[in-house]
Amino acid sequence: MKINRTLIIIIAAVFVAGLLSGFGIWGRKQEKEIDVKQLLYKAIEEVENIEKQNNDLKTEIDKNKSSIKKAAEFTNNQQKLADEIAGLTKDKHNLQGQVQKLKQGNESLIGEAVQLRAELSKAGQEAQVREEVKALNDELQNKIIELEDEIQNLRSTMNRIGSMTKGQEPVDSDEHLEKEAEINTQPADLKDE
Repeated sequence: MKINRTLIIIIAAVFVAGLLSGFGIWGRKQEKEIDVKQLLYKAIEEVENIEKQNNDLKTEIDKNKSSIKKAAEFTNNQQKLADEIAGLTKDKHNLQGQVQKLKQGNESLIGEAVQLRAELSKAGQEAQVREEVKALNDELQNKIIELEDEIQNLRSTMNRIGSMTKGQEPVDSDEHLEKEAEINTQPADLKDE
């Protein structure tokens, strides 16, 4: 404050000196007498006006300093927000890339699922065919066994009829039936021999 007051006094003194010398130079041309007291009062009033304006400027500067601080904080906050937005934008791009990869993976999995369903359907059909073939095979095996039993019964009946027609006793022995079965199961080439 002392420095400011001293500075103001020096400025005021220079102003007064300049004012006096100016009136001295220009006042002679007009040849009026200069009232030094009145001039000093005016100079003092001007100095007081200058001090008042200086104080007003200091007040405005102090207000502006707080505004400048707020503006600096606002700028810093804006920078932080801009950095956060940039980070979020980067995260968004990364997430979009991951979503795209997941979509591609999902499409791939859907394709594989369709393929697996087709293979499963095909395997189910094959299994059904196998079951049908097995059931048919079992049925044929049962019919073969029935037919073999029937063939044996017919042979046995034929042997009896043949024995009766020839005048022999009917042959019911198991050995005879086994020999007949062996003869019937041999390949056709061996039977001809």
